[in-house]
Amino acid sequence: MLREIVMPAVARYGSWSGELATHGHHGEIPAQRGALTPRAGAADHLSLLNRDISLRQAAEAQARRHQEQIAHANRLATTGELASNIAHELNQPLGHHGQLCQWRADARSQTRSAPPAT
Repeated sequence: MLREIVMPAVARYGSWSGELATHGHHGEIPAQRGALTPRAGAADHLSLLNRDISLRQAAEAQARRHQEQIAHANRLATTGELASNIAHELNQPLGHHGQLCQWRADARSQTRSAPPAT
């Protein structure tokens, strides 16, 4: 990445600043934030200042996971509210219809059990 991106940027713009992960003899070196500029008076020497940003990247990834979990919980809560509202809307007329049927059944049984008028 240094040869393909960083060095051409330094040659063209005079400096480079960005994030990159590099590979050393023992594996990958954590992501770093760096600034690369030519040393004063020496065009063939460069000065590099960098710092490890792997902890920041891990914290950002964890924050993204938490945001996804919160969004999922909000979707579940909204689905539960919708189901509750639908159940209420269905139960209202069904309950009314059940009461009406019970009232009619009670009225019929009363007329059948009433003594005949003489």
